[in-house]
Amino acid sequence: MNYYPHHIGDYITATAHLTMLEDGAYRRLLDLYYSTEKSLPRDRKALYRLARARSKEEQAAVDVVVEEFFYSTDDGWFHSRCDEEIEKARVLAERARANGKKGGRPAKAKPSDNPEQTQPVENDNPEETQWVISGLAKHNPNPTQSKPSDNPTPKPPIPIPIPNIKDKAATAITSTTVDPVDSSPPPDPQDEIAQKPQVCYAVLIRQWEKTRLKASNTTSSDPRLSVWAEKGVTEAQLREAYDLAVADRDQKQDVTAVNAGFLDAFLAKVLNPPTGESALKRTPAAAARLPWAATWSGIVAKGAEMGLTQGEQELSPDFKVRVFAAANFTDDERAKLRADYGVVV
Repeated sequence: MNYYPHHIGDYITATAHLTMLEDGAYRRLLDLYYSTEKSLPRDRKALYRLARARSKEEQAAVDVVVEEFFYSTDDGWFHSRCDEEIEKARVLAERARANGKKGGRPAKAKPSDNPEQTQPVENDNPEETQWVISGLAKHNPNPTQSKPSDNPTPKPPIPIPIPNIKDKAATAITSTTVDPVDSSPPPDPQDEIAQKPQVCYAVLIRQWEKTRLKASNTTSSDPRLSVWAEKGVTEAQLREAYDLAVADRDQKQDVTAVNAGFLDAFLAKVLNPPTGESALKRTPAAAARLPWAATWSGIVAKGAEMGLTQGEQELSPDFKVRVFAAANFTDDERAKLRADYGVVV
């Protein structure tokens, strides 16, 4: 894409907390994402090179931005809002391409001031031209017709009747035939996008999170949304699961945005209340098992395993940070914890 819409209000709301360096890194990554229309590389060195981040401060800004606004898969770092705008542009391009194959929009015929009057026949002899237009034989003029005088008295023009000529060539002179054109309005690209449930799910979640002043990373390319579509998840069911997810966030005083991974667990409860089977077809036991980093008891147990204990004056968040630092998570593990469980490492 050589052009993409920049919604200033949405951008400022989502990035007001960034430093100037982080904001610049984010805009540079957005330009890269839109210009290539593909995910950003997972390899950090390759990502730094594409973002032209050379100093440690610049590279740290790229790390902050990519982990907050993008989500990681095996294919790279994806951005939900960018994917939606690229999809809209693709729909518009396909529609324009289809119109081009049909010859484009037909030109409108210019209305004539006098449709009853035929086009004049060019001739050096105006008298002969008059014979041709009026349909009279040139060599058999009306003997009663008087010859025009040298000083004729001006008279109002008399309309000349168009002869009923069946010849196609002559008919083409007196009338213009235009092929019938479909006057129905062109399809709205929003309607075409709305036919894809995955896009609807992503748009709804982003809109709901926007009311909470959050920026959700949910995108239509997330495989969970495809499974939701296969199961026929309705907007009411999605909203019920979303409200449960928000209530859980509020209860734990977690300010992280609700994403597809976190929402999937609550949607499973809505779809299958008895068993809690995940919409991603996980078994109930697997769905109930949480990683140690997602629970306080797990963090304490992991700290003890590494020989770390919470000091008497040490706050719980500080101890949590110390355990996470000692665990030495990989980039993939950080991304998975954030996407699936809302845990920011």
